[in-house]
Amino acid sequence: MSSKQKTVHTPVKSRFTSVGLVIGLILVVGLLLRTVRLGFTLLWIDELNVFWNSSLPRGLSDILRDTIFNVFQSSTGEHMPFQYLWLNSFIRLYQALGWPPGSALVRLPFALLGFLSLCVLYPAARRWYGRDTAVWTLLLTALSFFHVYQSRDATSYGPLMFFMALQLYGLAGWVRSEVVRKRDRFAFVAGTFGMLATHLSAWFFLGVEGLLLLGRAIVIRLRAQDKVSWRAEVIGGRFEPAAWLVLCALPFLIVVYRALTVFQPSGLKEDVEVTTLSFTFLRYQLAHFGWGLSGGRLLGFGLVLLSGAVALLRDRASRGRGAAHLALLLVPAVLLFLAPHAQVFPRYMTVCFVPLMGVAGRGAAWSVEQARRLLRLPERLQWAPVVFLVLFVVGWQVRPLGEIFKLRTKLMPIPQLITWLETTLPENGLYVWQSGFNLRDVPGGYPVRGRHAAFATMHSGSIKASPAAEQWGPFARSIFQRFPLAAFLATDFPDPPASGPWAWIGTDFARREVIRNESLESLHRYGFCHSGSVYPSNINIVCYYNKPEDLPARQGSDGRPFLAYPEGPGWQYPQSRDGALFASPNPSAVLRVRHLSRDAQAARVVLEGVVQATGSLRVTGPDGKLLNKTLQPANHLKEELGPFLFPPGDQDVRIEFWPAREAALLLYSFQVVPVAEGAVPAEESR
Repeated sequence: MSSKQKTVHTPVKSRFTSVGLVIGLILVVGLLLRTVRLGFTLLWIDELNVFWNSSLPRGLSDILRDTIFNVFQSSTGEHMPFQYLWLNSFIRLYQALGWPPGSALVRLPFALLGFLSLCVLYPAARRWYGRDTAVWTLLLTALSFFHVYQSRDATSYGPLMFFMALQLYGLAGWVRSEVVRKRDRFAFVAGTFGMLATHLSAWFFLGVEGLLLLGRAIVIRLRAQDKVSWRAEVIGGRFEPAAWLVLCALPFLIVVYRALTVFQPSGLKEDVEVTTLSFTFLRYQLAHFGWGLSGGRLLGFGLVLLSGAVALLRDRASRGRGAAHLALLLVPAVLLFLAPHAQVFPRYMTVCFVPLMGVAGRGAAWSVEQARRLLRLPERLQWAPVVFLVLFVVGWQVRPLGEIFKLRTKLMPIPQLITWLETTLPENGLYVWQSGFNLRDVPGGYPVRGRHAAFATMHSGSIKASPAAEQWGPFARSIFQRFPLAAFLATDFPDPPASGPWAWIGTDFARREVIRNESLESLHRYGFCHSGSVYPSNINIVCYYNKPEDLPARQGSDGRPFLAYPEGPGWQYPQSRDGALFASPNPSAVLRVRHLSRDAQAARVVLEGVVQATGSLRVTGPDGKLLNKTLQPANHLKEELGPFLFPPGDQDVRIEFWPAREAALLLYSFQVVPVAEGAVPAEESR
C-alpha cells in the first residue's frame, strides 16, 4: 500500500432519521393529549359502572363469570370482561402502593392503551401501505378528537382500538409476506382474542375479515398448480388465519347463544322509533371521526377519504388489499347500524375507526404526492404540501381538543348542578329528581354536601308518555305540596307544560333555572358530541324551585291560614321503593309553620306517618308548651297535638323522638289546623 493511500471508513448509518424524529414527536404529542389533566373531568355513569364492577373484593374469576357466563343477565349487561379485568389489575396495584383510585388513576390504564395503540398503528400501517401512509395515519389518529376522547374514557372503546391495531399488524404477516413470523402470529391471535373480550362489535368486523381471508385462501388454492395438503394449508398456510379466528371465537360462543335466547335490547319500546340511516347521521358520523363540521372541516376530511379510496383502488399492486380494506370499513358499519338499537351513537361505530384512519392516511399521503406532481415543486419545496396539510389539520383540531381539557363532565352537567344545589338550597335541603333513573349520577356517584336527594318517578323513559304521566304527575305534585322548598330537577320539561298531568309545574314553582353543559354544547357544534347528531335536550337540567318568600302566594291561595313543612338540620328524608317520601327527625328537628293571618291563633299540629320502634314523641310549640306521648310501632300513625298558640309570621315547632334511632319515626304528612276546625282530643301529658 502506498504511503499516500489512506483508509476510507464507511460512515455508519444513523439509526435516527428525520422521519424517526417526526414519529417520536407525534407520539409525544399523542401521549400528552391522552394523559394531561386526566382526572379533571368527573367520571360519568359508564365509567362509574366500569369502576364499580372492577372494584375489590371482586376477583378475576368473579368478573369472568359475570361477564361471560351471565352475560345479559348481570350488572355488567352486554359488556365483555376485558375492561373490568384490566382496571381490576390496576386497582390491585394501586392498593399495594397505597394509592386511592381517583378519576385520573381509574382512567390511566385506558389512556395507556390509547397511547400504545398509536405505537402499534404506525408499524401496522407501514406494513400494509408503506412509510408515508403510515406517518400520515399516525398523525391523523394522534390528533383525532375521537381517539383522544375515547383514550381518556374508562370504557371499552379505547382498548378495542388497541387490539384492532395489534390484530391488523399481525394480519399483515400473512397477507404481505411469504413467511409468517412468531410475533405476527402472536399479534394476530392476541389482537383477535382481545377484540372479542372487549366489545361485541368485534364479531361484525372479525366475521367480515374471516370471510375475506377464507375467500382469499380458496382463490389462491384453486389457482395454484401444485396443491399442498390441507394440513399444510391450515397449519402455517393460507387457511391458518381463518382457523385462528374460529379458535379465538369458540370461548365466546356462549355470548352468541345468550344473545339469541335471552337478550332484549335496552331502550327498544313500542313508542320508540329506531333510528334510520340518513344523510344527517352519516354527515355527523364522518365529522365525529374526522375533523369536525364547520369551516371546511367536513369537506376537507371527505376529500381526503375520497382520495384514499381512489389511491387504494387505482394502484394495481395494492388493489386487492385496498378493496378488502374498504370492505372491512363499510360492511361492519352497515351491520352495526342494522343491529337493534333505539339510537346509534358515534362510539358504537368504534370498530370502524381504525380502518377509516387507514383510508384517511392513505388519502393524505396520495394527496401530497399529487400536489407535488401537479405543482412541479423543486426539491427544496417538496415539504410545502406536507406543511400546508398539517397546519390545516392542527388548526382545525386545536379548539375542539382544548374543550376536552375544560370539560367538567361528559354528559349531564353534574358538577354545575352540585354547585347550584350547594349555593341555592338551604343546609339540609331536599332536591327531587324527576326520575329515579338520574340517581345513578347524584348522589350515588357524587353526593351533594349537606343536601338530600329523592325521586318523583321511577319511570326510566319519558314520563310525558301516557299512562305514566297520568300515574306519576299527581304523585310528584304531592311531594312538593308537603315539601314546598324542595327543588324539582327536571330533564323532560325545559318549560312548564301548558296542560296535562304535569301542568302544575308552572303554578307551584315561582323560579326556574337551567343548568347546562356548555363545553358539551360547544363540542356538539363542532361535530364532536358523543351523543350523536341530535343533541339531547334532556342533558340540560332544569331546576324548578321556591324561596320561602314565594310560598304565601303559591300555597296560601286556598285560604288556609297555616303552612307547615320540615326545614333545617335534624331531618332525614328516607324514601321507599315505591316512591313514598318521609321526613324523619334524627332525633330532633324543626317543623316550620308559617302563619298567614294577622292575629295570633290557637291550632293543633297533626302528624301522620309510620312508627318503626317504640319511643317517646316530644313536641314543643312556639309558645313553649311541651307535650309528650309514647308511641308504639304502627303502620299508620295519626296524632293531633296541642293546641298551641301561633303568633303571626314564621314559627317553629320542635319535634323529637327518643330513644334516638335512625328512621324510627317516619312522618308522611304534617299540618297545622285551627282549633275551631278540628275535634278536641284528650289533653296530652305535659
